[in-house]
Amino acid sequence: GRTYTGNTGDFLFTTLFPAGIAKRAPFINVKVKVRGMKEFNTQLFFANDGRNSGDVVYNKLKPDAARSVTMSMQPLSTGEGYAGMI
Repeated sequence: GRTYTGNTGDFLFTTLFPAGIAKRAPFINVKVKVRGMKEFNTQLFFANDGRNSGDVVYNKLKPDAARSVTMSMQPLSTGEGYAGMI
């Protein structure tokens, strides 16, 4: 899918919770595009998921880098999903 940021850089998207794959924790692929700049690709991981420490990519990140790609999830007041925050 595609989404756009707000004035403060925040964004919103809806997805199913991803399943982990061999030697990987659940993650969401993200591509960031800014007009006039090179595309940036990354993966967002879920806080408090015990599989992160065994993930072959996440496990190689320095602590600051890991924090920058780890989302904390809060249930929506509607009970119909979660909001993620980095």
